[in-house]
Amino acid sequence: MVITPAEQTVLEVIGDMPLATTEAQIVMTHFKGLYQTVAQQAMISALS
Repeated sequence: MVITPAEQTVLEVIGDMPLATTEAQIVMTHFKGLYQTVAQQAMISALS
């Protein structure tokens, strides 16, 4: 069995935050940066 990665990120699956537009944008920007950092660290750990 081969498991392929999903085409959507976790953030896309979660969808919009139930916050005011400005706050939701700030939170999503933070989460996107965090998501990218975690993905990079996971790759570094996997290659070590």
